[in-house]
Order: sequence, then C-alpha cells, then structure tokens
Amino acid sequence: MPGEKIVFGVNRAKFAGYDVESNGLAAVAKGKLDGFLCGVAVGAKAITAGLPLRAVGKDQYVGNLSGVFDRRSDYSQAAFVAKTNETVRRLHADGTLHRLSLHYFR
Repeated sequence: MPGEKIVFGVNRAKFAGYDVESNGLAAVAKGKLDGFLCGVAVGAKAITAGLPLRAVGKDQYVGNLSGVFDRRSDYSQAAFVAKTNETVRRLHADGTLHRLSLHYFR
C-alpha cells in the first residue's frame, strides 16, 4: 500500500507460493521450507492433526473474508445482496454455518 513501511523479520527470504495453505504447511513438515505464513486457524488445525510444526510469534496478518459484487453487471445488485443475506441468515439459524465452521476451521 502506498505510504506503508514494511518491516521484514527475516533477511534475504525466498518466497514460494502454494495453491492452498495446507500444501505450504506440508512442505514445511517435509523440510522443504523453513517456514510458511498462513491463517492462524489453518496452522492450528495442521498442528492438531499431528504435523510436526509450531507457531512462531504473533499473528502476522489479519484477513477479513467477504464476498464481492460485480457493479458492472446488468443483474440487480440489490436482489443479489438480499438473496445472499437471506441464505446466510437461514444457514445461521439452522446451525449449518456453525457446523461447517467447526468442520473446516477447527
């Protein structure tokens, strides 16, 4: 971001990208990487599952999950937002969101 100063905690780091966080964590567990930056919940789940990993330091980033809308679309944004809100409320009310969050993020 313009105007932001980034302070790196590691000098001369080599960066590698992975399609999903679990693959990067597996590479650390296999000794192919020294470390991997991932979501706290994903890392904790990998450790709980038995991967030989440990969390280092405090949270390094925060991500807010959200959806996006294409404002250039000819479809009604209001109708889409209303249907999305209705669906999320229903999934929350019947316990589906809670069940899925425990399954995928614990």
